[in-house]
Amino acid sequence: MGMMGGQFTKAVRRFGIGGVAILFSVSDDIKEKKKFKNKIKYIGFLLTIPLLSMGYGANSWLMKIFKSDAKVRIAYATLLALPFWVFGWAHFLVALASLIGAFQVRAGGFKIGPSYDFLYEDLVRYMILGINLSWGIYG
Repeated sequence: MGMMGGQFTKAVRRFGIGGVAILFSVSDDIKEKKKFKNKIKYIGFLLTIPLLSMGYGANSWLMKIFKSDAKVRIAYATLLALPFWVFGWAHFLVALASLIGAFQVRAGGFKIGPSYDFLYEDLVRYMILGINLSWGIYG
């Protein structure tokens, strides 16, 4: 969803990632008969929606503040790690470190068909985000 949202419709990334995390979390709660005891985690997943709606490109508000691509990516990754605070300090710190590292990757990619670029950097970024979200759901 992160990769598709970067090249096609942004709504897939903005709403899909947080929405799917909520759906998986609810289904896990139902399966494990937890009766939604840890409702705060849904707030963490919901917070990913506005954070993923922010841009971090050349025309973003973050670029106007930091004026450096590397600093913008650190700031964006830091903001994106904030929802993981609801799962505890350890989860937040792991998310922070892994997302900052993931958003520093610039690796290129290759074409798939006439209109889609498979970007290694997107794979790394959204794989790391997915791993952190999975830890929040199942951890």
